Amino acid sequence: MNKITKHHIMRKHLHYRILASFILLSVFLIIGTLGFHFIENLNWLDSFYVASMIISAEGAEGFIPSTSAGKIFTSLLAIFSVGMLVGIMILIFQPLARRWFKLILRAEEKVEEIEEKRKKK
Repeated sequence: MNKITKHHIMRKHLHYRILASFILLSVFLIIGTLGFHFIENLNWLDSFYVASMIISAEGAEGFIPSTSAGKIFTSLLAIFSVGMLVGIMILIFQPLARRWFKLILRAEEKVEEIEEKRKKK
């Protein structure tokens, strides 16, 4: 019988978190590409390029939206994509940070136990 450990469960959850992050990033790229293609009348490759640069917080150098709708769309995409990137970082690194904090707390508890034993002697 296959023994399921806590490590396997955590690893599976991490895979789900990475998959969810990839899907979320893909959705933003698709929305950005469609938006720039239809609002700014860019070709598909340029639309994808501008969307990926805006989403990555790099900024599309030399790109200035030509329409008011394009300016609003670009601004909203930039604002929401920063939040999305922060959310992805939290989604992926939160379990790791939790584990690190638990290890730190355990180490502190052991240090306190050692100090108490020394005081008793």
